[in-house]
Amino acid sequence: MKTIRLLKWIIGVILGLVFFWMVVMKIISRLAARFGVSGPCPASLSWLLDNRLRLRYMHRLLDCVGIQPGETVLELGPGPGVFTVAAAQQAGPQGKLVAVDIQPKMIAQVERRVKQAGLSNVETHVASAYELPLPDASVDRAFLITVLMEIPDPNRALAELHRVLKSGGVLSITEQFPDPDYPFAFETVRRVEDAGFRLARKEGNFWTYTVNFVRTALLSQDVLNVLACPACHGCLELLEEPPSLHCAACQKDYPVHQGIPYFIQPADLTGLNRRFARLYDWFSWVYRPFSKVAFAVIGMTEAKGRGEVLDRLELHGGRILEVSIGPGVNLPYLIERPDIKRVYGLDISLGQIKNCQTYVRRKGWDVELFLGNAEELPFQNDSFEAVFHIGGINFFNDKKKAIQEMIRVAKPGARILIADESEKGARGYELTIPGFKRSFEGKREAITAPVNLIPPEMEELRLFDVWKGWLYCIEFRKPFEK
Repeated sequence: MKTIRLLKWIIGVILGLVFFWMVVMKIISRLAARFGVSGPCPASLSWLLDNRLRLRYMHRLLDCVGIQPGETVLELGPGPGVFTVAAAQQAGPQGKLVAVDIQPKMIAQVERRVKQAGLSNVETHVASAYELPLPDASVDRAFLITVLMEIPDPNRALAELHRVLKSGGVLSITEQFPDPDYPFAFETVRRVEDAGFRLARKEGNFWTYTVNFVRTALLSQDVLNVLACPACHGCLELLEEPPSLHCAACQKDYPVHQGIPYFIQPADLTGLNRRFARLYDWFSWVYRPFSKVAFAVIGMTEAKGRGEVLDRLELHGGRILEVSIGPGVNLPYLIERPDIKRVYGLDISLGQIKNCQTYVRRKGWDVELFLGNAEELPFQNDSFEAVFHIGGINFFNDKKKAIQEMIRVAKPGARILIADESEKGARGYELTIPGFKRSFEGKREAITAPVNLIPPEMEELRLFDVWKGWLYCIEFRKPFEK
């Protein structure tokens, strides 16, 4: 009887320890990470990393990393060097493996292993993941095995990895569930894609997975050719470190955060632009379901409603610009059209543009996104085959300037569409959107379509209702130069 009790007690302790390690430690780790408190496994506990179970799967994990002979490979956070020797052997004598760890005692263990293996193609460094001792675009492949979430600021480390990887280089991230810092695969994919990488391959399962990404250019040359300084319309130069766009004409710099150029800083907005950018920041989280409910209230399908405006666009296989793209609710009705080369979207709300980026990446769509002000568009003259705007212009600081900007960036002959809530629609918003009415501080004027702000030289000007009168739509064509 005592033996059974003792056995139960031992089993209970073991299960309790497993629960503590697998569940409680993960919760503690996530909470600590929110406050920037995280760090690597101490060198004194390196024996936890150097175990038979890990060695058993070493070659399988490295096969997922995909090291090729002759490559320059970066191993970030090698710990005691469990994978270093095998990885260097895969790179071969014509290749090189660079092992970087922030702990000198870990690097000392790596160097002992390398010396014992008689390898001459391994380079070791004691350095931070934020300041890798490597030149720009010097690495073919980088891999991290249960390391990324041990870095206090993983986004900063990913930016540095983006810097040292060549264009088209591979970043491989492996995570294992027993690690207290384990992130789910979808979290890793989202974080790394936000840093300017494209998912190429995913292998494994819930217990152990490897995701490989390709380092893409922050912005393609095609996109750079279209961009212009919103202040002076000068050409922009892409700077890799820090990621930004530089205007040589007026010396302004515009940062690029997680693949999105910031042509405004939300804190610098004024007037209605500031109020409504803040309103849409929080509203962006429910905008998509709200849109579906709104169409149900109007009494039509969303596809039919959006088609009333979007089907009037003339695209001719070129670029299209949506001003105030929001979370991307119009994209499903545009992206598959064969007459579109690429969609560009701009919004003044950081919340909207980030939600749109998440949506676009989940769908795998090729859409260029920008944080900017419709009154100062960051594009060259005559760049787009079509320009449209649905929702927002009623409450811009300067409606006339926004319209002039849409005309400026449209190509001659392009059709431009501007739609927004009618007075009927605005009253509906006052009843359904918290904070909408309060944004005007009790001074909202009755809405009228700004058709009087369209320059007289524009052609084929029309004003009509859409969405059963909840929106007005202004349509006109930019004339060809005479």
